Amino acid sequence: MRELLLHGKNSLQQNYVFQNAKSIFRDNIDSIQEELIPLVLSELLKWSEGRQVQAGEMFEMLLSEKILNQQFKPELKSKCMEMIKMWSKSVLLQWINVLMLLEPSTEEFKLLMVDMSQRQQPEAVRCACLRLLEKQRTS
Repeated sequence: MRELLLHGKNSLQQNYVFQNAKSIFRDNIDSIQEELIPLVLSELLKWSEGRQVQAGEMFEMLLSEKILNQQFKPELKSKCMEMIKMWSKSVLLQWINVLMLLEPSTEEFKLLMVDMSQRQQPEAVRCACLRLLEKQRTS
């Protein structure tokens, strides 16, 4: 699995891991998660936008289904804070969903809003800031 994610030349193999994460991680909760989750989090910023969105979809599913091991939530939350400052609208919107499932503290949320709403931020980041505010109000 590690080789498929890190060195996989065939994107179909990488897609398989992301699209079948529910069964892969649910059936092998500890051993596979301990190997792959840190790898995904460390390599995430190096991947294409499409792969970053896929990873976000995977984490959203793992959190929604309560499959993700609790030990990875702090690091995932930290990575979310980085991902929602990306310039790609699709990446931003997907990772907002992940962050909301991680339930950021009020203080974290305030700091994030101040950072994301700065004038020098790209329009996509400022628009994502509004979407994040909307999600916070409805949750």
